[in-house]
Amino acid sequence: MSHFYSLYAEGMTVLDVGVSSESKIGTLARNYFLKNYPYDSRYYTGLGVQDLSQMTTLFPGKQFIQYPGGKFLFEDNEFDWVFSNVVIEHVGDDEAQVQFINEMLRVAKNVFLPPLINIFRLKRIQIFFSTLE
Repeated sequence: MSHFYSLYAEGMTVLDVGVSSESKIGTLARNYFLKNYPYDSRYYTGLGVQDLSQMTTLFPGKQFIQYPGGKFLFEDNEFDWVFSNVVIEHVGDDEAQVQFINEMLRVAKNVFLPPLINIFRLKRIQIFFSTLE
């Protein structure tokens, strides 16, 4: 988190991709970025595939968007940052994961995707990024 905040400046908009539904504030590990976001709530938007209707009650001032997967429901470069941690491995097959990465790159000027634990998946993603150059 400290690396992300060394790049992020207060007042920048951030899309937190992969928010999980909660009916009460549960374990700290779930939605860790959301629960530890230290800036004004108006700069935060959470995106997830689950029903997020209870989230605005638990986290007042923050915006939450449920989507069916695939194309994100935002304009090109709508956000300053996308933050997504341990989500891509749950997205689906390689094609779905490439689309997921492309959507993050489309809707934000900057993407923060922490290193993946699964080294085999990471190698495939590195190959993908090398094809973009």
